[in-house]
Amino acid sequence: MSVSIKNLHRQQIDDALDQFRPLVSRRPPSRGWAREIRRALGITETQLGRRLGLAQSSVAELEASEAQGTASLNSLRRLAEALDGDLVYAIVPRRPLAEMLRSRVEQFARGRVKRVSHTMRLEDQPIPQESLDRQTQALIRELMEKPPRRIWD
Repeated sequence: MSVSIKNLHRQQIDDALDQFRPLVSRRPPSRGWAREIRRALGITETQLGRRLGLAQSSVAELEASEAQGTASLNSLRRLAEALDGDLVYAIVPRRPLAEMLRSRVEQFARGRVKRVSHTMRLEDQPIPQESLDRQTQALIRELMEKPPRRIWD
């Protein structure tokens, strides 16, 4: 994939995730969304169990696991469907993807230049800080064009 396509792809993902960012700070009800929705609709655990093909006790366990954050996505999907709803799922990065990448590239580039600079100092050939800064910025630009996979190691 070319650089501009990768940048475009990152931007499109960020744009798609923007709609979820306001929801990140929203916390689900303490007893879980499924139970709250079921109760608001006046559906009993037994009735929901029939829709899911489960016993009432299994519905109670499923609702409890949702509230505890241990329910599987498949179980939540089935539960949402039984409540005539949809499961909405997203991983929302705390910062834009390009910003996250740039930060990691900068860290990687500084480390690489620092190692070379250290070697040069050991050989009694110190490099002026201004030159190190230029080299670091040049390396950042190069790595932003084609970031190596190992920057995340």
